[in-house]
Amino acid sequence: MTTKYTRQRPKVQPPAVALAVLRRSHGLTQPDVLARIKDETGRAYTVGALSALESGHRGGSDQFLADIAGVFGLDAADLWTTYEPRAARDEDAA
Repeated sequence: MTTKYTRQRPKVQPPAVALAVLRRSHGLTQPDVLARIKDETGRAYTVGALSALESGHRGGSDQFLADIAGVFGLDAADLWTTYEPRAARDEDAA
């Protein structure tokens, strides 16, 4: 028996937006984002850490990603990164 639920379209990945684009679309600078995190959580991060995360040079801790998500009213699960630590990349190449 075929129902409308068995004939659904395949799920697709939702579009991704770069963190820097999200930040700029809200009219925020990196220091603005970090100030909001500090005001809301008391946790302090550096501009360098946010810059490295936005550019893909470094990953962010789950806590850092959750704090950033909070600034934009998102769930922590809405932010993800494809950053792979250098050690893991080096092991895969060997």
